[in-house]
Amino acid sequence: MPRTRLIDPREETPSPANRRLMGRRGTDTPGTYPAAHLLVEHCLPLHARLALVQGWLVDPARQIAALQATGEAPASDAPPIPLAPSPSTHTRLDVDAGMRTHYAQSGYVLAEGTAMGFCALVPLASDRTTVSLQALRVAGPPLSWELPVCDNPQALQTLLTPHMLQSWLLPALGDLLHDDELRTDLAPLLARVPPEVMTITPTPARLKIEHAVRIGSGLFISGWSFDAHGRPTPGGLLVQAQAAGAPLLMAATSRMSRPDVVASLSQERHLPDPNVGFIAWLPDTQDSPTATTWRFWHLDGQGGLAGCTAEVTPDTDPDVAARLLHLVPVTAPHMRQLYDLHLGPALEQLFTRQRRTSRPQVQTLQFGPVVADPPVSLIIPLYGRWDFIEYQLALFRQDPELRQHELIYFVDDPSIHDAIVDYWRSTWPLYEVPFTLAYAGENLGFAGANNAAISVARGREVLLLNSDIIPTTPGWLGRLREVLASQPDIGMVGPALLYSDESVQHAGMVFERYPHWGGLWTNLHPGKGWPAAWMLDGPTREVQALTGACVLMARELYQRVGGLDEGYIRGDFEDSDLCLKVRALGLKPYLVPDARLYHLERQSQGLRAQVTTRMLLTLFNCWRHSRRWDDAITRLTQELPA
Repeated sequence: MPRTRLIDPREETPSPANRRLMGRRGTDTPGTYPAAHLLVEHCLPLHARLALVQGWLVDPARQIAALQATGEAPASDAPPIPLAPSPSTHTRLDVDAGMRTHYAQSGYVLAEGTAMGFCALVPLASDRTTVSLQALRVAGPPLSWELPVCDNPQALQTLLTPHMLQSWLLPALGDLLHDDELRTDLAPLLARVPPEVMTITPTPARLKIEHAVRIGSGLFISGWSFDAHGRPTPGGLLVQAQAAGAPLLMAATSRMSRPDVVASLSQERHLPDPNVGFIAWLPDTQDSPTATTWRFWHLDGQGGLAGCTAEVTPDTDPDVAARLLHLVPVTAPHMRQLYDLHLGPALEQLFTRQRRTSRPQVQTLQFGPVVADPPVSLIIPLYGRWDFIEYQLALFRQDPELRQHELIYFVDDPSIHDAIVDYWRSTWPLYEVPFTLAYAGENLGFAGANNAAISVARGREVLLLNSDIIPTTPGWLGRLREVLASQPDIGMVGPALLYSDESVQHAGMVFERYPHWGGLWTNLHPGKGWPAAWMLDGPTREVQALTGACVLMARELYQRVGGLDEGYIRGDFEDSDLCLKVRALGLKPYLVPDARLYHLERQSQGLRAQVTTRMLLTLFNCWRHSRRWDDAITRLTQELPA
């Protein structure tokens, strides 16, 4: 047994002796309780941010309530790593044998199994070269030590043998599986885990994987689990493809309430905490084979493993997006965290993979003569309903100015294309307003439809216009063009939009944090529903943002900022995103209150989408928009208050 220096229990802060520490409480003399002895055998670097602390504690009188270690900065709120007692604590019969003689000299019989061995993984702050060790005593102040982290390749090799790993690794990992930042640091260690270590032990703990979706090189997981005591399991999951050579991976999880699970298991188990549900996003599994079956494990809280296998769904499944969207209730207390860490990045990757990588081939069909050298191209997407074309053309015909501009209707719905072509071949002579019918043969979404239409546009300026926008009087487009050209810092302009009862629908947009969605930035229309006289009697003015239902800008500027971002799904937040991209170039959006049009607001979309799924898509778009523009919007709302 190594020789060590005894430390006087009266010392407030004992000092280390060659990293081998022995703390003593009391004296080994008849009539007093036996001393507690602590020995740290190794404090080794596994990585720049991870230390391995190994040793033992003999405490016959149970004077030490807890032994713990930390490598974090003093001001950190990260909890310390428990050494003893902890799930990683194990018996050290060799220490029992060595210490039994020592205690016998003082008249004490040391029971077999008294010595508690420990082997823990301790995260290190970037500037730390020591580990802080603390013994919390039942009575009296705690004892503290600083352990230098020193290389010892031979000792490390011994501790990383399969036999030794089997004795300490899984329980030690339990305290770190919640830390997503350590995944890279732990990868080399997990790669050394032999198959026999991952044996599922008989345990009352449970693990159920309900969804496992392979999204590109990532893996999204959801389900529920609890430990041997019926409590939500701490930490994350260990996952592995069921294929030869597949690495063992770590997935950090976030908990969520699952009252349905609690209710369904109420007859067989009492689950005191409903937060047994979890989701996890593992962004990179590309070293894993493309297996369809994966293994999943979690620690049962007693040093053992509970696990299961599950089939992995490919991201080509058409129902994947809807299933994932419905996993996180909008009322979840930590909804924002669940989106930030897991669901948001997974959906972003999923929608990115579902988008086409090449530009669509746009076909055009001309009705009437082609306008030569048009100053403006009016871009009007059609989806679902297309009967508004007649109302627009009837009023466009009454505005002589519009004859000089290019009018492009883009059909973004294959199910209505043939009907539109057939109808307007016979009906166009009644209106005699020239227009181009553009079509890509597929649904591209609001942003994709506008971008595709502008790819065939010829105007120096482009006007994005919804099909349910109806002019009130002629001359509105000329007024918008006049304001756009009036100042060099004006990048885009939009009119006031009214409901059919002449109340305000749009007089500029403002950004506001929505507390029910974790403080995400939402787009609001101030004065919506108010009389026009209350909101629109002022001059042309800068606004935080403009709606994409009717906005005019230079085609070159539109293309320079990349057009509308097609990463937003089904028409939310692309317009404010476009405004913020224009603002990033030092240009501003302006409202022109004396140019007024009617807006029937979303009637052009029809009623196809389920309301709940539509709302959840809006939530995803809101999260994506806030993540991208949070700093810029914060500054803007301070510089230009609503």
